[in-house]
Parts: sequence; C-alpha cells; structure tokens
Amino acid sequence: MRIAVMGTGSLGGRYGGALVMAGHDVTFIARSQLETIKKEGLKFDAQVLGRILTPEARGELPAGTVTLPVKVTDKPAEVGTVDLLLFCVKTYDLDTAAKQAGPLVGAQTTVLPMQNGVRIRERLGSYFGEYAVIGGVQYPDRIIFGEIDGSESQRTKQLLEVFQSAGLTTELSDHIQKDIWEKFIAICAVGGVLAMVRLPMGPALSCPETKELFEGIMDEAISISQTIGVAVAEDFVPNMMAYLEGLPPMIKNSQLEDIEAGRRLELDDLNGEAVRLGKEFEIPTPLNFAVYAALKPYIGGAPTLLA
Repeated sequence: MRIAVMGTGSLGGRYGGALVMAGHDVTFIARSQLETIKKEGLKFDAQVLGRILTPEARGELPAGTVTLPVKVTDKPAEVGTVDLLLFCVKTYDLDTAAKQAGPLVGAQTTVLPMQNGVRIRERLGSYFGEYAVIGGVQYPDRIIFGEIDGSESQRTKQLLEVFQSAGLTTELSDHIQKDIWEKFIAICAVGGVLAMVRLPMGPALSCPETKELFEGIMDEAISISQTIGVAVAEDFVPNMMAYLEGLPPMIKNSQLEDIEAGRRLELDDLNGEAVRLGKEFEIPTPLNFAVYAALKPYIGGAPTLLA
C-alpha cells in the first residue's frame, strides 16, 4: 500500500513512523521540518510511540529515541496518487493542506482524517470528493475508523489489515458518526476547560464547580447531537467523567499544552463549533460560549502584549 502522511507532527510522525517500521511505502508531506527530516530522519520517543501500539508490538520497540530514515517532500505532485492519505495536520491548517494535497488523491485513494471536529470529513470531502473520505477518530492510545454510513467495505477491511500489520491499536467501527460526536463532546469539555483554567486534569476536577462545568459543556454538545439525529449513550457523561477522574492527575491535553507554549489553538473546531451549531439549531450553549470567549484572544497564539 502506498501511503502519504499529511503533517509530520506528533500524530503524523507516530502513525507514519509505525507504518514505515512495518515496511509500508510511506511518504511524509512536510513544510517547516522538511530539511531537518531529510538530514536527520524522523525522530520520536519510543515510549510515546508505544502508546498507540499493541502490547506485542510495544515490546519490540528499542528504548529511548527512535530515528527512522523516511521519504519526505513538500511537493505532493512528485509523489503522485496514493492508496491511503492520512490527514494529520491541525484543523486550522486543514484547508491549506487540502489544497496542497490534491495530486495525492485519485479515484482509488482513501482519505482518513485524524482531527477532532464534527465537520472535518465534510470539509475534506469538498476538496477530494465525498466518497474518498472515510470517518476517523484518534484517541491517545488508538484510532477508530469506518465508512460514514456504517457499511462494511473492502477498503476499510484492507486498511484494518494494514494498521494491524504495523502493530497499531485500531478499531473498525460500524457507527463512526457516533464515535466522532462522542469524541467531540468529550474534547469540548476537556480541551476547553483545561486550557481555560490552565490546570491538568486532577487539580481541575478536584474543584466541584469546575467538574460541573465539564459536565455542562458535554450536556450542551449532546443536545446538539440529538437534534441532528446522532444519539449517544444516556450514561455517556457519567461514564466519561469516571474515565477522566481515573486518569493520571497531572495529565494535560494538547490544547492546554498549546496555550502554555503560546501556540495557535484549534478552538474554532471545538467549542467554537458547538456555539455555531447551537445558533444554527437554536440550542443554548452558554457554557461552550464562555469557554470560547475566554480562549478566543489566544486563538492565534499568545496575544502580542504577552508574547
């Protein structure tokens, strides 16, 4: 299988790196890191890579930093059409990257987005055609994917085999739309609240009012999903809260790390999207709006006076 990975950050590097190690024909499309990767290879921490691998594959990893010589370019036309395009850029770079990726996508190409957000597939479909793009959800320890209509297809079965051959922890879903919405509901709370209070999970959830904010943000997003016909489990919120409370107390999510480092935020596709959909369907979203409003000054990185 010929594979292209759009984006060489933590997400694209780990998944693409695992596929390279399994012997697949992988080309990375890079911009800022292009020359460094050409000269030094793709580098990542073996422990971080191990989080997305099965226990068996994890046990075969070397200790410390893994360095892989890989194929990398900033010119997709030189690569040509591929069988699989992993779309791993940040959501704020999605449209720019999609325009650049055109030469990679042919009639038989499967595009798998790995971003958070409920309109990612729709946006990519406007560039590559609706059929080309399947649904995907990425968690810290696994990826879930499937046809958007829940059907079983030859391409998703083949993709499952490819991922399993690389030791990746994967799940082929027959309800990917529900999976996408469940991740969105959770990440609006986790990503929004932790970034707003500037605290890791344990200290944030130890405050009853902040814990209530987590739950309220999820309840608002669930109201939207129900309105558009995507049902989640009735006990989703208490189950998610139990899961979050069981995580290591000092764990941080990517949006908290981004705001601490003064990087851009994917806010518009998270709480901002919940606010937009709430207005569209006349569903109140005051808690999501409060988070969106509090973080919006940081959406482009640290405000000028703070940088």
